Amino acid sequence: MLLYLNFGRNFRKEKLFSRKRLADYLSIKTLEPHQLDNLEDEFIQKDPKLKSKRHIMRLLLNNSKALLTQKNRIEILHNGADAFASILAALRTAKDHIHLEYYIYEDDEIGNKIALQHPF
Repeated sequence: MLLYLNFGRNFRKEKLFSRKRLADYLSIKTLEPHQLDNLEDEFIQKDPKLKSKRHIMRLLLNNSKALLTQKNRIEILHNGADAFASILAALRTAKDHIHLEYYIYEDDEIGNKIALQHPF
């Protein structure tokens, strides 16, 4: 146990992550009031879809510090077949870079299709 406490921990990495958390926190603290003020902006007031969601946007900003972003798109996938078909389609059309995060990659049919679809 003493060996681990002295040599097993990566203090440099911990310090790096700590600095990143602090930088993220400061960014959110700077942007959040600006976004709250902008909820009353003319752009939002003119768009009925945005105007009707102002209360949800305010809740997200106040409670979870979830900053609002634009030009996002979501697609609800109801099963694994739909999800993997969507992933493979996205890999085929990627032009610049790909961010793909999974807990486990398996050496199976789907894992090999994903690995072969685009050279990593």
